[in-house]
Amino acid sequence: MQHPYQCICVCHPVGGDASGMFLAASGPKIFSVNLQNGSIASSWPDEESSPAHETRETSTLEGPPGKKRKIAQSTETKPNVIQLTTSHDQKHVIAVTGEDKCIRVFAIDPTGQLTQLSERYNESLVYRGLELTMPRCMPKRPCAIAVTPDNQTVILGDKHGDVYSLPLLPEDKNPSQLVLERAEAAPKKAFVPAATNLTVHTGRNLKALEAQQKQKDLHAKTKEPPKFESTLLLGHVSMLTDLLLATVVPDEPDAKPRNYILTSDRDEHIRVSRGLPQTHVIKGYCLGHTEFVRKLCIVNDRLLVSGGGNNWLGVWDWVRGELDMELDLKDLLVAARQDGLIPRTSDASSRGASDTIAVSGLWTCHMAHPHESQLLIALEGVPALFHVPISQLVAQYQGQPDLDYTALPGNLLDIAIHTTVLDEVSLIVSIDNMHALGSTSRPRSEPTSQRLLRLSLSNDPEVKRWGIDERSTALLEAANSAEGPESGGKGVAALCYGVETLRKRGGGKEEDEEGQSVSQCVLLLRV
Repeated sequence: MQHPYQCICVCHPVGGDASGMFLAASGPKIFSVNLQNGSIASSWPDEESSPAHETRETSTLEGPPGKKRKIAQSTETKPNVIQLTTSHDQKHVIAVTGEDKCIRVFAIDPTGQLTQLSERYNESLVYRGLELTMPRCMPKRPCAIAVTPDNQTVILGDKHGDVYSLPLLPEDKNPSQLVLERAEAAPKKAFVPAATNLTVHTGRNLKALEAQQKQKDLHAKTKEPPKFESTLLLGHVSMLTDLLLATVVPDEPDAKPRNYILTSDRDEHIRVSRGLPQTHVIKGYCLGHTEFVRKLCIVNDRLLVSGGGNNWLGVWDWVRGELDMELDLKDLLVAARQDGLIPRTSDASSRGASDTIAVSGLWTCHMAHPHESQLLIALEGVPALFHVPISQLVAQYQGQPDLDYTALPGNLLDIAIHTTVLDEVSLIVSIDNMHALGSTSRPRSEPTSQRLLRLSLSNDPEVKRWGIDERSTALLEAANSAEGPESGGKGVAALCYGVETLRKRGGGKEEDEEGQSVSQCVLLLRV
């Protein structure tokens, strides 16, 4: 059984076909698919064209470069792709791989061919006995990524809670300069006390030795910074889960637009910080979640939607730091289960048998008519797409938002929004072809090769609902049958279902004297 597509996106390369290209990551492989005819334009890594790879022997600054030698292809497991996005000018594709924590940048040409750019230095260099390698690998696993509007900088958040900026394309520096810069940033040798508890006998000296040992352990836990061009922008004390870049135009005439970075973490925080280069300035918080915050989505300039471990989505005026609405998800999910959308299973660890909700994805789908634009919602381990009109999320809307769902033949993993030159919008949906509906651990009783679907919006003016477009889905046949890595149950579950693991065990919600959940908003931001 083929591995499902865990990350997908749409790209419109400059000079390419108007239909654009569809990019999909299946395990460690990335496929580029032509959306006009459904053919696979390229894949990475291209193992067929390079059965053996060349490597350069370790070189030193004093001597000539080492000779090349061929090495048989490695049998080691390749790192899986965990993030996939494009630059705003549609010229580059950025991928993050999980196991090696590396950032990879590709150029995409009009035909959809992917050319890796960011790991141009493949050899190791020795400087004063220190071996230095060149790939852009982070100290901690990246968990969120964004590209600045000028297409020059990548903003990256890692699970340690730190947010970095690094150039989209590394500067072309000669090896000597790179070695010198990285050697200066190399960590110092850890301090080791000369004495031990066997050589120290007096009480005062034993206390001094214990203090030295604690200081040694403290230094051993220090996080090593990246050894390439990067800038630490801000940090959370908890695990970072998502980040967004936002721009606000002030109400004052002739005022310049202001840039912000919005970040969320496992400790229920949403932080608003100034944009580059003043990211150290915290402008405000949006506090109200009682469980982890996993996803952030800006639906317009001042409206933010957040979701995670709570049974509701938070709709915020993030500029003012005010919670406008709590959009309940549980009632509709319960109704969907009663309708037979999610079969009841005996798997206690499955999402279908659990009463908790974990939001795994939020997307804004803009239509030609603004009143038809929708917020798309994915819940981990749930075979359905939830959606609500954005026009019903504003504070001025009177009434209950029309939250609805579309049943899918597999658990929803990711969504790519495709807009044509005629402003026709459709969705490409990635589903789990391995696990049973509503389960994140129990395998399917009947395997299926269908990993991708196309959805289109109904023409009914009264009820706008997404439905499976069989004709458009047929164009994805090549991608559905593409030769990818063979899937393993535990590996797929760990890669595709990690949101619920963010939930803290044994904690209770803070309530006020009337038993109501406490909701706080700290207002520090003025525009």
